Amino acid sequence: MPRRATLLSVFLTLLAAGAVRADTGRLTYPAQDNLDLKAGTLECWVKLGFDPEEMISAREYRGLATLFALKAEKGGLNVFMFSGAMFKDTYGWSCSIGGEGKPLPFAARCRPWKQDEWHHIALVWDGQKMMLYLDGKKASERVQPVTLETSFGRMTEEPIRFGDKWGKRAKYVIDDLRLSAVARKPEELGFHGRLKPDPFTRILDGFEADFAPDGKTRTKPEVMFSGEGGLPDKMCEFVEGKFGKGLAFYRVETGKGDAK
Repeated sequence: MPRRATLLSVFLTLLAAGAVRADTGRLTYPAQDNLDLKAGTLECWVKLGFDPEEMISAREYRGLATLFALKAEKGGLNVFMFSGAMFKDTYGWSCSIGGEGKPLPFAARCRPWKQDEWHHIALVWDGQKMMLYLDGKKASERVQPVTLETSFGRMTEEPIRFGDKWGKRAKYVIDDLRLSAVARKPEELGFHGRLKPDPFTRILDGFEADFAPDGKTRTKPEVMFSGEGGLPDKMCEFVEGKFGKGLAFYRVETGKGDAK
């Protein structure tokens, strides 16, 4: 086994055992029956809890700073913020993909996004085409060699996850999250105002909740096509959002979270 894979395995084992402290939280939703791989849109407002300019000076690859990820029977994808590698003097968002047919990753620069500013991000797919929209504008597009449905296979009980599975770097606040069973047009995205449900809405969560996340209590989305609401873990916190309340993956008042 490669050394990197061995170290990762050890880290995850220690994290599960409580020997490594988690600094950021996670939010999950049921994927089965909610996520349509033929066509769809996953979008939300996001506020950075770290200064992205520091990533450039540190030459740091923020592969752990996952905003959202999904996993199916034969593959999956991960959308995260990063600097370095492809973007040596800037930073942006990347969508890494794995599955049959060797689907291709793609990325988009987002500089000058700043800490504590609200921005909108949307991942849109339609057949073999995938698009990343930032603040309502198409920032990147990729035509895949195969469809997501062919590449990923069927959805399993693995949930849609917001936040990184290591609990270390996803220092984000999110609001007005929507999953749709249609490839939304730019003018239909949540960048243009607070969202309202329509026939294609599978999940719509505005995080208007009054409980302390504990990993057991679920949110009450305005729309939840299948299953129960979102499940934030105990590292999350309801805070001021873009509209009303939002959900932070770290303790905003204390600033707890590893931003480097």
